[in-house]
Amino acid sequence: PSDADHVDPVEVVEGMRRLLVKLLPRDRRFEVVARAGATAHISRGQLEQVVLNLVMNASDAAGYQGRVSVRVGPEDAGCTQTLIEVEDDGPGIPADELPLIFDPFFTTKEVGKGTGLGLLTVRGVVEGAGGRVEVRSELGGVTCFSVYLPAGPLASPAPAPAPAQPPRGGAGRLLLLVDDDG
Repeated sequence: PSDADHVDPVEVVEGMRRLLVKLLPRDRRFEVVARAGATAHISRGQLEQVVLNLVMNASDAAGYQGRVSVRVGPEDAGCTQTLIEVEDDGPGIPADELPLIFDPFFTTKEVGKGTGLGLLTVRGVVEGAGGRVEVRSELGGVTCFSVYLPAGPLASPAPAPAPAQPPRGGAGRLLLLVDDDG
C-alpha cells in the first residue's frame, strides 16, 4: 500500500457534510461528531463510498423525524485504528436478520425500493483496506455500524514535476519526406 492510500477521515467526512445534508430528507436530524488525530488506510473515494452508503441506509431506517449521526476519530489511544460509526434511531434490525444483512441482494426495503447491495459493498471496501465492519442493533432502539480501519501516516503532497529539459543534441538536420504516389 502506498502513502496515497492514507487519508484524514475527519476531513473527508466534514467535506461530505453539505452533500449528505442535501441528500437526506428535510425531516432527518443529522450530526457529525469528529475527534481529530485519526488517519485511515483507505483511499478518499473508497471512504466517501462507505460513508455515503451507511448514511443513506441509516436515513432510510430512521424514518420520519429520525436522527442520523456520524462519529469519526481515533479508535484507541495508540491511534492504530480509526473508527467511523454511523448510527440511526430507527426501528432496529431483528436479531434473526442481522446475520443476513451483508448477503447479496438482502434488503428490508419494499420490493422495488432497493437492491440490498450497499452493505455488501461497504464490507468489501472496508475488508479490502484491511479493516472490519461491526453492527449492533436493538429493536425499537439504535442501530450502529462501526467501521474499523487501520491507521497510518497521511500522504505527503506529491513533489512538483521537474521542468522539461530542452532536447539535447548537436547540430542536426530534420528531413521530411513526402510521397505523393498515394
